[in-house]
Order: sequence, then C-alpha cells, then structure tokens
Amino acid sequence: AVASAAAQGQQTGTLQGTVTDAGDLPLPGVTVTARSPALQGTRETVTGGAGEFVLRGLPPGSYEVAFTLAGFGAVTQTVTIALG
Repeated sequence: AVASAAAQGQQTGTLQGTVTDAGDLPLPGVTVTARSPALQGTRETVTGGAGEFVLRGLPPGSYEVAFTLAGFGAVTQTVTIALG
C-alpha cells in the first residue's frame, strides 16, 4: 500500500495514493479508513479500478490509515497531514 499526504489550501489537506498488492498490481475495492484525534469520527473511501483513492478536506494532524480487503491481510500506516 502506498499513501501520500499533501497540504491543500490553508485549512485542510488531502490524502491520496494507490493501493497495490505485493506484485505491484493495483487493488480495486480496498476500503481506506483514516482516523485522527484531529478528525471527528473517521473518513472512508474505496479504491477505484486502478487502486487509486483520495480523501479531501482533512484537518492537519497525524492519521492512522487502514487498508482492508476481503481475502487480504489488513495494512495500517501512519501519515501526517500538514497545514498548507
């Protein structure tokens, strides 16, 4: 799994990336869940046909991002969203 964090504007950031398997093949249908003390609740999306995902409008802070897909082991990464 690959994720990148980028600042967007002055108030929020964007988390985007592409989820791939061990052979670098894109994985569609992966649930991507972001959790942070900076965020009320969680934000969630599902990867598209090329394994891509985008979560916009995230407050700056440290996020735990979980990637889950039936039949695969879950993967968790920690990323930081910076203020623009």
